Amino acid sequence: MIFLMLDYDGTLAPVVLNSARARIGREMKNVLSRLASRDDMGMAIISGRTLADLKSRVGLDSIYYAGCHGFEMEGPGWSYNHPQIKQVARQVDQLEKYLSGLLSGVKGCLIENKRYALTVHYRRVDKKLFPSVEKAARLAEKKSAGWMKMEPGRMIYEFKPSILWDKGRAVEMLLGLYQAYDPYPIYIGDDITDEPAFRYLRHSGLTALVENDERLQPTAAVLRLRSVNHVLQFLKSLL
Repeated sequence: MIFLMLDYDGTLAPVVLNSARARIGREMKNVLSRLASRDDMGMAIISGRTLADLKSRVGLDSIYYAGCHGFEMEGPGWSYNHPQIKQVARQVDQLEKYLSGLLSGVKGCLIENKRYALTVHYRRVDKKLFPSVEKAARLAEKKSAGWMKMEPGRMIYEFKPSILWDKGRAVEMLLGLYQAYDPYPIYIGDDITDEPAFRYLRHSGLTALVENDERLQPTAAVLRLRSVNHVLQFLKSLL
C-alpha cells in the first residue's frame, strides 16, 4: 500500500498574505477525498498548524492528522500527544507577550499562538521593517533558549519546543501504524520544517519539495514540484 503524507500550506493550499485564509481548492479536496477512500492508500496531513485547525480545514474523517509538527496527532481510533508537550503551553504564552511588546510597532506583523508552538508571520510587513522583525525574533530566541527553538521559514519565524521531535519522527510513528501493510511512503512539503521528513525517508520512500522563491536552501527531497497545481496533478496520477 501507499502511505501518502502531505504538508498543508504551500503544498495543498496556496500560501496567502493572511494565513487564516489559506484554503484547499475544491478540486484538491475532491482528489484527497477519493484517495482517502481507497483500500490501498493511507493518508496523513502533517503541518505546523494546530491539530484542531488542520482538521477543520481538511475535513476528512478517515485520515491521520499531525498538528504542531507532530507534537499532537490523531486518526481513526488513535491519538498521540508528546508526553512533554503540556508543560510548554505556559512558556508559549509568555513568549507571545514578550514578542508582542517587541513587535507592537511593526505594522502587518502577526503573532500566532499555536498553544504548543508560536509563529511570527511577516509576509504583510514592509520590507524595510524585515530587519526589525528578525531582531525581535533573535532576541526572543535568546530569551527562550533551553525550552524553545526558533526556525526561519517562508516569511515566518517559528518557535517550537526544544524537544527531540520533528516531522521526521512524526513520520516514523505514523508509518509504524501501517507496518503490517509494508507501506511505501510518499511525502510532499515545501518548507524547511519538512526536511527532517525528507531525510528520514531518503532511502525508503519518495519525497518531493514544492519549489518556491522563499525556500532556496538545499533539500534532501529527491523530486521537485513547481507549485500547488503540480501537487494536484501528481495526486491525480495516483488515482
